[in-house]
Amino acid sequence: MLTNTGKSFHLMLPDMDSEVTLIFLQELKKQNPNESVVVVWDNASCHCNRCMREIGGLTLISLPSYSPELNPAERFFEEIRRETANRIFESLDKQKNLIIEAVKK
Repeated sequence: MLTNTGKSFHLMLPDMDSEVTLIFLQELKKQNPNESVVVVWDNASCHCNRCMREIGGLTLISLPSYSPELNPAERFFEEIRRETANRIFESLDKQKNLIIEAVKK
């Protein structure tokens, strides 16, 4: 996650579910205790825990359903899919290398 100050915030977590997302948001807010934090995200199922909306100083804005054009990450994944779709790879390393080259483009 990139903040408007240019600082990035990352956590390495084991899964992507609502409990882990809640932990992420709590830690994000702890890193910015005196600031109002706004998160804009899609309607993924892990973004739907009501507890997330109760974190003081945190505003969550959900993008409309079925609007990938509003989510920059979707454009990124579209490019990756374009390079890897309908292909069979001899190994995970070959697939990984192709993805790395696509990202570099």
